[in-house]
Amino acid sequence: MKSNFYLLLTLSASLMAFQDDDFKVEQEYIRIKQDGKDVTFFGRAKLTSKDYMIEADTISYEETEGAKKITCKGNCIAVPTGANYTLFADRITIDTKNNDWDSKNAVVVTKTKSIKTPYRYVYAKQIIKSGDKLVFKKIKITACEYNLPDYYILASTGETVIKNNKLDLDTTPVDLNNVSVRLYGVPIFYLPYFRYTKDQDAILDSIRFGRNTRFGNFFYLTWGIDVGNNNSYHGQVKLQTDHRQFRGYAGGLDHEWNYADHFGYIDTYLMRDKGPNLSNDFDKKFASLDIQDRYRVRTFNRFTFDDFRAEIESSKLSDRFLLEDIFQKEFKTGKEQETTVYGRYLGSNTASTFQFKSRINEFQTQLEKLPETTLYVSDIKFFDYLNYSNRISVSNLRNHFDDDLLLDDQQSWRMHAQNELSYNTNISVFNTSVFLNNSWLYYEQDIDENQQYRDLTSIGGDISFALRRKYDGFIHRVDFSIGTEDLFIENGSNDELLRFTEEEGLTQFWESSVQMKHSFYSREKENLLYKFLQLDFELEYYPRSKRDTVSFNETNFLYPFDWLAVYPLPGEQLEERKFSNLFWSVEFLPKDYIELRGNGEYNTRELREDIRQLGLVLKLHERFSVNLLEYKQVNTTDSVTLGFWTKLAEKWGVGYEVTKDLESDRFVRRQITFDRELHDFIFRVFLIRNPTRDENLFLFSLFPKFLKKDLQLGNLNTLQ
Repeated sequence: MKSNFYLLLTLSASLMAFQDDDFKVEQEYIRIKQDGKDVTFFGRAKLTSKDYMIEADTISYEETEGAKKITCKGNCIAVPTGANYTLFADRITIDTKNNDWDSKNAVVVTKTKSIKTPYRYVYAKQIIKSGDKLVFKKIKITACEYNLPDYYILASTGETVIKNNKLDLDTTPVDLNNVSVRLYGVPIFYLPYFRYTKDQDAILDSIRFGRNTRFGNFFYLTWGIDVGNNNSYHGQVKLQTDHRQFRGYAGGLDHEWNYADHFGYIDTYLMRDKGPNLSNDFDKKFASLDIQDRYRVRTFNRFTFDDFRAEIESSKLSDRFLLEDIFQKEFKTGKEQETTVYGRYLGSNTASTFQFKSRINEFQTQLEKLPETTLYVSDIKFFDYLNYSNRISVSNLRNHFDDDLLLDDQQSWRMHAQNELSYNTNISVFNTSVFLNNSWLYYEQDIDENQQYRDLTSIGGDISFALRRKYDGFIHRVDFSIGTEDLFIENGSNDELLRFTEEEGLTQFWESSVQMKHSFYSREKENLLYKFLQLDFELEYYPRSKRDTVSFNETNFLYPFDWLAVYPLPGEQLEERKFSNLFWSVEFLPKDYIELRGNGEYNTRELREDIRQLGLVLKLHERFSVNLLEYKQVNTTDSVTLGFWTKLAEKWGVGYEVTKDLESDRFVRRQITFDRELHDFIFRVFLIRNPTRDENLFLFSLFPKFLKKDLQLGNLNTLQ
């Protein structure tokens, strides 16, 4: 027979405990209501067990068939044992049998790897843990520490996975349904589904607008979303919409996917072009362009199977000027718009490749491989001290020229074999290496449509050592190396070969080099070494300078040679010289206050400085830094850039940068930057004046902090 009673205790002590077989309850003051095995604790109570630590205004439990159901009400705080997150809620109900729980009006706070925003906040009307799944209803995700942020994601439901009580929003996605992006509570975008991860781009991936002399007023907008769910993820889709006042509208759809053994993407872009703006000097080069509908389609797929890899790539452009006109960053990289099929096998010391490459853009000049196969063998040991490496390629090559050039194709079957024998050993503090290399070429037909053989043999070696000395407070290390190589045998003339690659241009060449590196280290906590200063020097000597330095030579760029290049500066010609330029670089990086980096070349023939680039950053205060950059190249430019960034207030920052060309004695660029840090994002405004291009730009950027890693006010590299 059940008995009902109330027990009210007034305690002078500040703590009293209730012990159960599975947990313990402590509270500052107690009112207990007990009905058989059901107990309710009133007052600020704390429950501890092997699975949880919970605090609440009221904690009660009921026991049925050996299982306990715990109910917590009022200002609940729950921390699962070993968890990296904390649960705050108005109400929490726990099933101790399955270790599952249900919470109302809840907030999950979890740690992240970000320095600027070390915690992530997930608000929800209801949060349910069932097994390893965490289910949210009416969810908000934000980096704000209160419930009404400026910028947040709202969804009807969400789901993620927790493992070993770890909730990792840095890497584990949250699948959301009926998603809206809200700014000050106002919905600005809607998606039926969205996969949220901290390091991905925002739904509003980027937005830019401004004005310049080329396009007039312009506006670029990109949206990015994930497609699929935990069971079937289909990658990311991005939608671009562009508008240029003088050129018209454009847009494209990009899709990228990444599975365990398959990665790929497809990019599309279509532009209805009004034609180049001939009042702008840059656009005058496109005066002959009369294509209204301009486009690009490119796709890439990579399949990986253990030691094998296969790739398929294709790129189709509407016209020869599209990249230079619209995709300038890609144009400057010089990436070939190729269509190719590629396969690779990679073993322990062997590898093989297969490649088929063909041209599909008629205005393009391309070396086609129809096809090419290559076998690599490396580091086969003989007598425990000799290493042998080999590369053999067989290919059907064709130079397919731009159709407007009206040139005939050049095609030939070609075989190239390269063999190298090397010997490496250590003698006291010296490391020595000697090698013998042979390169052999066979052509089915040369320029005169005859069979052609050619072989080259080179010998070389180097010796290096390192010296280290300790001083009071720092360590100085010197690395010194001397090397030489002589391509001393050449059979067959390269003048008779079709020029497919740089290998046909190889000819006799002999050069030696000296390299020296000084490194300075100081000791930190736990006896770790920190390199605060490094100086590098490199110089070459040409024994047969009359033969090897009076013209450009491919030998400088190809294995096993790849030495310093001999080339003329603008406005000059190659002349005989015994020594190359003296190449130097410096890095001075004492912590916290100053950074100095530089590199350059000193002309040993003309006794002058050909190239110098120096960058100095002064961190005068945590709120103020100054940077100075100098770049000089003989007969080309001599400019100085001065800039500063300051944090005017906790949430405000401003930067200024100006570049002056000392040769022409005029300013060639000015830029002012304003930053405003809001709760969830950084807002940045750019004002840029570029007199050399007669261009004035006004740009603004919006960066959601909780979707970017370690984003901080004043971090110019990250923001730009």
